[in-house]
Formats: sequence, C-alpha cells, structure tokens
Amino acid sequence: MKELFLLIPGILFPVILQVFEKKQDHKKALLFKTLSSAVFVLLGFLLAQKKAADSFTVLILLGLCFGLIGDFLLSLRHLLSDNMAAFFIGGGFFFLGHLCYLAALILPLSQDGRFLLSGLIASAIASAVLITLLLRKIRADRRFSILCGCYMAGVVTMAVMGIFRAISAGFTLPTLLFMTGGIFFAASDTILVENMWNPAWSFKKGCILIALYYAAQLLIACSLI
Repeated sequence: MKELFLLIPGILFPVILQVFEKKQDHKKALLFKTLSSAVFVLLGFLLAQKKAADSFTVLILLGLCFGLIGDFLLSLRHLLSDNMAAFFIGGGFFFLGHLCYLAALILPLSQDGRFLLSGLIASAIASAVLITLLLRKIRADRRFSILCGCYMAGVVTMAVMGIFRAISAGFTLPTLLFMTGGIFFAASDTILVENMWNPAWSFKKGCILIALYYAAQLLIACSLI
C-alpha cells in the first residue's frame, strides 16, 4: 500500500523534532511536532478512504485529529507567556482522543458482554496499580495528582481494552496493530507523567516517550488498514 510510505516521514520527523528539542529551538520544534502529528492524521484518512465510514473508523479519525491538536498546543506552550492554559487545553484534547479510541473499542466489545466486563475489571485493576505507583514517585500537588490520575486511568483503560478487543477478534492484523499502539501509548504517557514531575527532566526519557508516542499513533492509524 502506497499510503504506508508515510511511515518514512512519520519516523524521520520525530527524530528531527528531538534535535530541536535538545537545542531548545522551540519554534522549529513546534513545526516538526506539528508535521509529525500531521503524518499520522493523513495516514489515517488515506487508509480510511478504502473502508466503510462506520463508527469505528470515524472515532479513530477523531482521536487522531484530537492528538494533532493536543500536540500543537503542548508544543506551542513553550512560546507563550501563559503556558499553563495551553498545557491544560492541550491535555484536554489528548484526553478526548483517548475517549474516542476507547469508544471505538467498546462498540465491538459490547456485542460480547463477557469480554467487555472482563476488560473493564482488568482496566480498573491496572489503572489503580499504575496510578498508585506513579503518585508515589511524582512531586505534584493534589490538583495535578487528581488530573494525572484521571488521565492515566483513561490511557490505561484504552490500552487494556485494546488487548481484550484483539483477543475477542482472534488477533487479526488491525486489532494487533491497535493493541500494540495502545500499549505504546500507555507506556509513553507513564514516562511523560513520571518525567514531568521529577525535579530534573531526563532528555533520554523524553526521547523514549516521543518514540513510543509517535509509534503508537502510527500503529493506531494503521489499524484502519
């Protein structure tokens, strides 16, 4: 599929992004972060053209678009005096994206109550464990802790439900791609939260989370194959 050639800039642009992040060239970092995100959105729309416009496809495309907006705002905050507003709004768009992905997973799982219930229980347990561990490590006030907890619960639930959808569908290629993307997403955001509220930001961890994040979004876009 010629659309998959977009994986080349999808890999290259985040690498260039990290070069400018290290140099703290925020304008060029904003450009390449936006381009990196535009790639997974374009890939999703091109692959979706070959599919029926069902609820799953629409929700995935919405999630990709919300991710692009969130990326732009979170990168833009480095160029604004009131950067916290951009941070919260950008985070809100990311959360909307996760809700879209989660809704796309729940729709097919709702046809089999056993998988849906099992997935929700597993998600609750995994979220509780991860959030507890994170809150012990980060140094954030109560407000940020609550917001981080809610956000990570959404991310973890999306990842776990992706696993259960793959199981229920018999591990088809699209469900495996989404499942892997969901796991990468949860890993990326876990590193982000842990790194952001530590006294010293680790550039190495920042590179890992960017690699996992863009791999996740590209895999989720490819699940429309």
